[in-house]
Amino acid sequence: MGRVKFYILSSVLLVSCNREILNYIDHPPPIILKVLDDWGKYNAQIILTEVSRNSKGKIAFKDYDFSLDDELYFYPASTVKLPVALLTLQYITDINKTEPKINLDTNFSVFEGQNLLHEKRTLRELIEKIFLVSDNEAYNILFHLLGKNYINTELHNKGFLSSRIIHDFSYGIKENLKYVFYLDDGNELFVNSKNRNYTASGKKLKNEIIGDGFIRNDSLIHQMFSFEDKNYISLRDLHEITKRIIFRNMYSGDKIFRMSDDFYDFILQSMSWNTLEGAKYGYTEPKYWDSYVKFFLFGDSKNEIPKNFKIYNKVGFAYGHLTETAYIIDLENNIEFILSCTLRVNENNIYNDGVYQYDSVGIPFLSNLGKSIYSRLRVKNNLQ
Repeated sequence: MGRVKFYILSSVLLVSCNREILNYIDHPPPIILKVLDDWGKYNAQIILTEVSRNSKGKIAFKDYDFSLDDELYFYPASTVKLPVALLTLQYITDINKTEPKINLDTNFSVFEGQNLLHEKRTLRELIEKIFLVSDNEAYNILFHLLGKNYINTELHNKGFLSSRIIHDFSYGIKENLKYVFYLDDGNELFVNSKNRNYTASGKKLKNEIIGDGFIRNDSLIHQMFSFEDKNYISLRDLHEITKRIIFRNMYSGDKIFRMSDDFYDFILQSMSWNTLEGAKYGYTEPKYWDSYVKFFLFGDSKNEIPKNFKIYNKVGFAYGHLTETAYIIDLENNIEFILSCTLRVNENNIYNDGVYQYDSVGIPFLSNLGKSIYSRLRVKNNLQ
């Protein structure tokens, strides 16, 4: 009965998709059927962009989506680190326009009043750690450097209207931070944190208040859990951000993230690195593995990712929400696509208890979703 229900649901939600996607949905692996057949439980949203190139190298996009809803809340977790990393490089590029001052390896320290919080950090270290292992401290430092007003204003000006990035991952706001950049010429550049006087606005979202209870101070509170004061960015916006940074030459004006060419090359490298490429930071097995933060295609395995695959991505998971946005390319077979997905894996409907089905449902779903789409594109390209 559930399977019949799934096919009816698929025919309605995918009416705008072409035959390839319908055929893929018709014969999904069991884990995909499990999630999409019970949409009310898992709230899965999917966006796929098929990327093709003609004989002259001209790029074309073909887009599909499943159950996409910009007004349905999901907690984006660490995926917000993607736009913050991009905006950091834009912010520094703008500072450098008048006179080159800051590079990726410029040391800086962070002070709160007279107290030293962080000493001799670099943009290279922080951004690499964000993409290698989704480091929270690195994000927090960049979040406070930019400030809420800059982050949200810039995203909204670029057309990313379904977003509010309003807290760091200590879930506090430090309003009196001072950043001191130690320049190559011996001078110091002072930048003050800009988190004052910003209030998030926007329409109320569905599922912002949800669940049967939550844990607070080790006690179960039998009330619905509120996400109203937490970050949000729609899957559509995440997907488009990935598209715009990977294919920035296809956009112009205020649509792009402004950054110097060396910063652009650096962000692409950082997004594409597998975790074990960060051995200089101590990211080694068995604690870390190659696909530690790359779930599509390879998340259900700890084996090395084949060298012909490059995945430029960002994942996030917290409060039972699991999300990934990725540009995936098989260099050997000339297959490339952009895939974004979010789903909720919180079967007991209790929040903040740490009991979520990331490993048993969420990551296997994302891995098999990536494999299914990749396999379908191989067939389409007449590859066996």
